[in-house]
Amino acid sequence: MKKLLISGSIAVFLLPVIAFGAYNDVTLTTDTIISINSISLTVSGSSASIESIVVGSSDFTVTLQPGSTIAVTSSVSSTLLSANAGAPIKSITCGSTPTLTLTSTALSDIAVIVAASSGTCVTASATVAASSGGSSGGSGGIVGGGSGGMTSATPATPATPTVTPATPATPASSAFSADFGVGAKGDSVTALQTFLESKGFLTMPAGVAKGTFGALTRSAVRAYQEEKGIPATGFVGPLTRATLNSSAKTEAAQTTSTALFSFTTNMQFGSRGKDVTELQKLLIAQGFLNAEATGYFGKLTEAAVKSYQTKNGISSIGIVGPATRASLNK
Repeated sequence: MKKLLISGSIAVFLLPVIAFGAYNDVTLTTDTIISINSISLTVSGSSASIESIVVGSSDFTVTLQPGSTIAVTSSVSSTLLSANAGAPIKSITCGSTPTLTLTSTALSDIAVIVAASSGTCVTASATVAASSGGSSGGSGGIVGGGSGGMTSATPATPATPTVTPATPATPASSAFSADFGVGAKGDSVTALQTFLESKGFLTMPAGVAKGTFGALTRSAVRAYQEEKGIPATGFVGPLTRATLNSSAKTEAAQTTSTALFSFTTNMQFGSRGKDVTELQKLLIAQGFLNAEATGYFGKLTEAAVKSYQTKNGISSIGIVGPATRASLNK
């Protein structure tokens, strides 16, 4: 059973309106009132499923489950509501009670940072980083737009990396330039099978060489297509190739980014920030995490860390401590 998580010495007013549902969720049946920056925010959702709400001094983080929608309404008209970069803003409505509506369309839980501060409400449906401080601990600007333009904080210049990483090899799946299916042979089939193995869709029998597209590979392709919402034909056509090539580019970028990063702090459930984002990128690249890199250490990240620890001979506790950091930094 989940519970509302509170951080910081702030005023939070909770009406007796939170119904605890099945394991791993909290269901909002009516309104919850949160106070940040001396501004009262009403969080509401018609049976919205969330994992947690973590409240800080100038913002709060809500972890939405797939398909959930919540509305955040301000108590005063001169309030600007915003969400972190990549958050699924559905709409911003101004007026006497500015309202920010969020809908999660992700395949897994997503953590969204919402901030409120003095300012002029705008209707631009933009996504920006929440203001520094509070529960997010990050940095960034506030949404602007409409007649008021956009205002954002100037990001700090990143430190020059001390180690120049080797140029990553071009992912094998970048070779998917032609359609193929059962009976096909060659490098494209080998690359496909290697990719499907890395994602857990295919296990090649011992002693069977890669390079021939048979019934086992077709079943693995169908499973991959079903997960990606592609018609499960078992044939690698234009849509499947585009999805495979997009995944390869994303993983290459994540691998390059992670190669520049050194993990120096411990992390566990509830942690957030740059270290968590880079941890998630690494876990995604290595096939332990099948979700977006949100910067929030939730249950999915904890399970992925345990899997990584088990594979690397580290105590599987789901906490990134010195031994796990040393392994990640290799």
